[in-house]
Amino acid sequence: MIGRVVEVDKTSHGDYSVIIEDEITKEKVDIGFVHKILIKGEKVEVYYLPHLKFGSVYKMQK
Repeated sequence: MIGRVVEVDKTSHGDYSVIIEDEITKEKVDIGFVHKILIKGEKVEVYYLPHLKFGSVYKMQK
C-alpha cells in the first residue's frame, strides 16, 4: 500500500501509532508501534496485514 500519513500519536511506550490513508482506495489503516518519527502528510509505502491488523512502514518516499 502507498499512502499518506493522516494522523500521528505518541504511545505510552514511546513508540508512535500512525493512521495512513491509501492513495488509491482512500481506506485508512492504523499501524501501531512505529519506531520512526513520521510527519502528517508524508507519503509512505507500507506492508499491511489486514487479518492481523498489523503493518510495517518499509519505505518512505520523498
